[in-house]
Amino acid sequence: MRKLQTLSILFFLLPVLLSGSVSPGLHRIDGPLHTVTTVHVVCSRENRTMTRLYHAPRKMEKVLNYLRLLEDQGTADTDPERLAGDRFEITLYYSDGQQGIYRQRGDRYLSKNAHPWKKVDPDQARLLYPMLQAMPSDRKQI
Repeated sequence: MRKLQTLSILFFLLPVLLSGSVSPGLHRIDGPLHTVTTVHVVCSRENRTMTRLYHAPRKMEKVLNYLRLLEDQGTADTDPERLAGDRFEITLYYSDGQQGIYRQRGDRYLSKNAHPWKKVDPDQARLLYPMLQAMPSDRKQI
């Protein structure tokens, strides 16, 4: 019984003891949060351009989930810039003024913030265009 009491006391004191070893500044956030406030998508397909602008959290979350779920399948074995087919540019605008730009070529390649192109799962990549068609813009102009 005594061991159980000792363990219980240690269990409750452990967070208090550990909190003294962490700098108080680590938990404080200075400045604005880095959250997405707007998603702007431009799709070029068959000589037509479709633009979508999202501010609604539900719509932005769908695009963000799409980007999160794309599986990286290695580096591109060709130059995606030379390929014909669908072209997508997804710009994320953050609350701190920064931007993130994702470029997708067809259903095969993705580049984030001008980094090298990566192969992605074509089955997952094909989901973007129908999703955009089903979600009209929140506003027409940026």
